[in-house]
Amino acid sequence: MDIAEKVLASIGSQESPTSIRHNPLKPAAARRGTPIPWEPMAEILPERPDFSLDPLWHAGAYYVQEASSMVLGEVFAQVTRGMDAGLNVLDLCGAPGGKSTHLLARMSPDDLLVSNETIRARAAILHENLTKWGYPNCVVTQQDPAHFASLGGFFDVIVVDAPCSGEGLWRRDADAVKEWSPEAVTHCALRQQRILEDVWPALRPGGVLIYSTCTYNRDENEARLAALCAQTGAEEIGIELPTEWGFIRLPESPMWRALPGLTLGEGFAIGAVRKPDGFEVLRFEVLRFAQDDNRRQPTLRRTKELFWGDLLPEGDWKGLLVGGKTMAVPSPLEGRILALDGMRVVSAGHDMGDERRPSFVGVGEPRSERVRAVRLPDLRSQLLYLKRESIPIEGPNGLVLIMAGDVPLGYGKAVNGRLNNGYPMEWRLRRSL
Repeated sequence: MDIAEKVLASIGSQESPTSIRHNPLKPAAARRGTPIPWEPMAEILPERPDFSLDPLWHAGAYYVQEASSMVLGEVFAQVTRGMDAGLNVLDLCGAPGGKSTHLLARMSPDDLLVSNETIRARAAILHENLTKWGYPNCVVTQQDPAHFASLGGFFDVIVVDAPCSGEGLWRRDADAVKEWSPEAVTHCALRQQRILEDVWPALRPGGVLIYSTCTYNRDENEARLAALCAQTGAEEIGIELPTEWGFIRLPESPMWRALPGLTLGEGFAIGAVRKPDGFEVLRFEVLRFAQDDNRRQPTLRRTKELFWGDLLPEGDWKGLLVGGKTMAVPSPLEGRILALDGMRVVSAGHDMGDERRPSFVGVGEPRSERVRAVRLPDLRSQLLYLKRESIPIEGPNGLVLIMAGDVPLGYGKAVNGRLNNGYPMEWRLRRSL
């Protein structure tokens, strides 16, 4: 049976596997599945559970992600090998958050991730997932790709997981088959080319662009990187993957493909190019000061107020105001985050809430005497908290951090034996128990 026959047989007869990737910062959910060779923190589950009824999923202890796309972690490690710490990384098409959470788990704490989504509703989902993931070296933006050109060569690495015709999803999603057409491929290819051209100025000379899609055809994969190289002088980067992983590379192609029936996952394609040295790039500092002094109010500014700072992990933190909200960011990243002034920033670092109640949910017991930890005793009470309902709570009045085992879920206030639930309204569980 040749490759095409294996893929077609898989699409027609096999179920799509369910895979998860565990969060290194949080106590792991029990491992019960098949390990994924290219991602040590991930596994394929024997069956698909109801994730909405698992408090650990709500708490960001793991992320549900398609297995093939997790090869990004290995590709990122290869293309950044030899680069100095303190990278600026852009995940241009970040929602809902799979690749951004993966990148954060692979990056150094000295690196900064800017995770972007153009569409407002999807940017809100991205913000929620990254907040629950819990890494402070991250900024969420809602910006058109072309806007990043104003930063000059700010980024060392740009990841473009481009919108595509979705051929790689045919086994998992019957609608993807119905929506496919040659015209859709052409439309997607043109859109992908615009995205790459728009964001290219934001990559520094010598920087790396990682490009991926969940489709098979050359028009949306090799042809897009070839066009970018022809226009800009970019150089293809050789990526090596072990043959036993099941990824394939077409003759003379810079891109690797995952194919159902050959790889533990759905269809996926990934490759990388390097921006040549020698380009004169207008740095972001010059651009910012060259702008009109009457431009709109800055998105980001420093603040001395840092509510609930004693809840943060040990370290040196700085306070920023983002749209009126107080955020805490690691001190070494403050200047680089402030360089994003003028972008539409959704969040940066940890949201610290206000005087009444913290928003940041850390790892483990609270470090402040102003807050006590309360472990809810059973699954039903944990889910009622996630539904944002009032539940019985023992102990003295005051602020509490609600926990499922050793994993924090969120805050509330104990008042005379009941909990005033502080779980964010927009994140609440919306289903009957």
